[in-house]
Amino acid sequence: MDDKIEFLNIVCFKWGDPYPSEEVNIMQAMVDRNLSVPHAFHCVTDNPEGLDESIIAHPLPKTGARGLHQKLLAFSDDFLGLNGQFAVFLDIDMVIVGSLDFLADDPQKDLIITRNWAGANRTEKFFRGNSTFYRLKIGSHTEVWEKLLTDSDDFMWGDQEWISEVIDDLDYFPNEKVVSYKYHCGARSFKMFGSWGTRLGLTTASFIRAHAPRGASVVSFHGHPLPREVRDGRYRHWKQAQFVLDHWHR
Repeated sequence: MDDKIEFLNIVCFKWGDPYPSEEVNIMQAMVDRNLSVPHAFHCVTDNPEGLDESIIAHPLPKTGARGLHQKLLAFSDDFLGLNGQFAVFLDIDMVIVGSLDFLADDPQKDLIITRNWAGANRTEKFFRGNSTFYRLKIGSHTEVWEKLLTDSDDFMWGDQEWISEVIDDLDYFPNEKVVSYKYHCGARSFKMFGSWGTRLGLTTASFIRAHAPRGASVVSFHGHPLPREVRDGRYRHWKQAQFVLDHWHR
């Protein structure tokens, strides 16, 4: 039998107002239902109020990094005091629909990341990895963080573009495991009469639902709509997703 990782740290970042603490609690509940490997759930946040007591809250450090670049703290040395341990980083706007036990595979790999769907047909290396979901051995690839601090002129880059720029060879999760609501779930509807018709509900999203593909474990909602926006009905021309109603809860 292949070696497996025996313990995983699950980490999310929350700052500002886009996501309430309850959605972090929902994420933890989804992880607990779908991950049989022993694990701990961490939240790096500027406001821990409302988080379940079982979530390990960490203050968001003041580093000078702005916006999404704060997520790159994961690549700093001894992040959260976890050097040598494996951590899985995930965005809050995701829905877990299947087993996460594949995260314990391939312990010889320090970094495994989601392949970027938006860049699938592009050649630029900036679009190779998608940082919404990845596994990192803490203390490895510290050059990602250290180079960011020294190359301040490149702060205009996004976090996932930066990872792809600094690390030449990326390993990826199986494509079918982490998918996009927008690209893989049949979520976009046919719009009748343009934006005017969409506002009136003249779109196939009014009667057809989006579905997670078979074999998927994680569905990413990058940008709008968020899971909460398609749980009970359509969001503009985006279809309601039954899998959100089924899985996105405590």
